[in-house]
Amino acid sequence: MKYLVERWLRDGAELARAGAEHRSYWQRMVRDRVLLYGGVWAEGQGDTLIVEVDGLAALRRVLRLDPYARRGVVLGVRTRRLGDAPDRSGSGRSGRTAPAAAEPGGGAPRAMASIGARGEA
Repeated sequence: MKYLVERWLRDGAELARAGAEHRSYWQRMVRDRVLLYGGVWAEGQGDTLIVEVDGLAALRRVLRLDPYARRGVVLGVRTRRLGDAPDRSGSGRSGRTAPAAAEPGGGAPRAMASIGARGEA
């Protein structure tokens, strides 16, 4: 199961001290194919993760073992389970067809399609 995780972090010396260990931990999670995406917020102090694990208990364990959590710099966490991505081939295998791109100036559908395209391997 895939989960979207947003975490609010306490800024300061403890966050800086845990940085190298935190990065090493999540690099290991990338190698283990647990962390699919991770990035810091452009505004505010926090990060966003997309994690793939067997369930909520496994997600809690992965998050609890992060050095940021162990050092108490995680102020809050919001998680959401993600559904499967819609079938973008247009074959309808997922029961939904791929959305058509918007006309120039049409806005969101084209922007969403470009976001999806960058995120796919």
